[in-house]
Amino acid sequence: MKKQFDVHYYKNPTGKKREWSHKHTEEWEFLEETYCPNCGNKGVWASNGYDYYVDNEHICTECGYSFHIPCSRTIGKDEVGFQRLQILKS
Repeated sequence: MKKQFDVHYYKNPTGKKREWSHKHTEEWEFLEETYCPNCGNKGVWASNGYDYYVDNEHICTECGYSFHIPCSRTIGKDEVGFQRLQILKS
């Protein structure tokens, strides 16, 4: 399964006045046989060529964990990461 959607970027995403900057269209694919390194579930999506330097970004829709192989992070107050997680959960 694949999903394609726009991620919106803001000039000041954490301030009181969010000013829209630009958007970027991304394509994500559900990986049926990939387990999340944080929770162990199979709710992992991978971006299609998102970042040249660190390879594809992965997001687990079960626990909200975002990772590049071999490094990882939890999605917290990152506006762009939160948008991706919400769209992939839907």
